Amino acid sequence: MSSIGRALVVSIIPYFLEKGNLWFTQNLNKILEIRKTQSWWEDNTLILEKNQVFNFYQILRKLDEMGYEKVYQVSEPGEFAQRGGIVDIFPINLNFAVRLEFIGNKIEEILKLPIEIKDEKSAKEILKKKLRSQKIFSDLKGLKIGDYLVHLDHGIGIFSGQRTINREQYYVIEYAERDKLFVPFGLERKLSRYVGFTEPKISRLGTLTWQKTKRKIKEEAEKLAKELLEIYAKREIATRPPYLPESEIDIQLTSTFPYEETPDQVQVLDEIKKDLEKNQPMDRLICGDVGFGKTEIAKDNG
Repeated sequence: MSSIGRALVVSIIPYFLEKGNLWFTQNLNKILEIRKTQSWWEDNTLILEKNQVFNFYQILRKLDEMGYEKVYQVSEPGEFAQRGGIVDIFPINLNFAVRLEFIGNKIEEILKLPIEIKDEKSAKEILKKKLRSQKIFSDLKGLKIGDYLVHLDHGIGIFSGQRTINREQYYVIEYAERDKLFVPFGLERKLSRYVGFTEPKISRLGTLTWQKTKRKIKEEAEKLAKELLEIYAKREIATRPPYLPESEIDIQLTSTFPYEETPDQVQVLDEIKKDLEKNQPMDRLICGDVGFGKTEIAKDNG
């Protein structure tokens, strides 16, 4: 790991996701200057320098407010992880992750981690989709005190109301041992309602329980995706002798069918016959409302 003197971290917002990483390098001095006069730039950027004195927990809170996801171990842009006095961050404006080593509230070292992305454009498209999905699924309308809420980085807690601190409004989420998390208005994309058939287990803040849970779910999802890909790959190369049309059998089936086919049934029957005439196994699901003749289609095809 090589040492670097300074690192810029920017918020996960559409404006920055549209910029190439080279743009941030070319305009770094302009960004440093504009931060001094415009609060928007100060709120949405973080400058980290070696030997800088910076409240450790303030950095963690700032990363959370900037949209970064707290994980067990950093692997993709938009993530951060914390272990003791070490904070790993994968800024969306860099092609590599960085590590901050703290002694107290002083940044003793900034290191370039051997965690990189090869396709910047693809990585940012994934982040855009994630950002859109977070906005879609975060619906806090009708939220009541006592409802379970899931914070993307900290897990399941209990909504205990809203609070105004220094003219800023916050959602207050309570965890085990009366630990409380204050989520600023504007970060609703990190919150979603808990939906489940059982009462969830509430853990304390700052533990690794939620990160381990997310990592396990991610591993299981990747395993399932791999299994599905293998199944589809096998289906793609599977072959069988085609079922050629039998005029006499078709006539007998048609003449003994006790119903008048609907236009949709006729269409589906034709499509099934075309599938059967191919040298690949048929993979077709017939959908329809109750009483619209799915069973009759099955009978007609033996």
